[in-house]
Amino acid sequence: MSWLKEWQELEGVGLFLGSLDLLTQNYALEAAEPKYRNREKAAIQQFLKDRYPNNVIIKDENGKPFFSNQEIHFNYSHSQEDFFWGEHKQFPIGVDVECERPQILRVAHKFCNEEEWDYTQQGTNIAQLLAIWSAKESMFKAYGKGIVDFKLDMHIAPFTLKESGVLQATFRMPGKARRLTILYRRFNTSICTWTLWR
Repeated sequence: MSWLKEWQELEGVGLFLGSLDLLTQNYALEAAEPKYRNREKAAIQQFLKDRYPNNVIIKDENGKPFFSNQEIHFNYSHSQEDFFWGEHKQFPIGVDVECERPQILRVAHKFCNEEEWDYTQQGTNIAQLLAIWSAKESMFKAYGKGIVDFKLDMHIAPFTLKESGVLQATFRMPGKARRLTILYRRFNTSICTWTLWR
């Protein structure tokens, strides 16, 4: 597992992506169901042991993670295959990793607004849908202040999906709208996204 230094495009940003398959096998964890949830917990524990020994993750009333004794903003995500961590010294950060799965086609109407629905070929372009979902997850995590309507409060501008790139987004809050830049990278059938709340 290693830091993705090429993603450190903004000063103070650190990103880490690791495969859950590369974790040292723990048969006690693997014996419990569901296996992938235990692997995710093990990934966080292993990462903290290597990067932030003697630190424990605490969550606030909205579920946003923090360290009690570290002056750093961080966020993490995991899919059934990968673990993704992001941190920044000054601004809240949101990260997400998703693997392609057919279920996203069934729920696309719940998180896509009218324009997003149109440019994803009426919710049939699974790769673009995955990017939109992941980007909105990253926005939500960077915001970190409670309930958000992914369909009404968040908007991803039309984009052409590449192996890596930038998405432009708008987060509508009462009385104002905030523009966010979301970076992404695709690998195999998965995608990672991250953004800063500045």
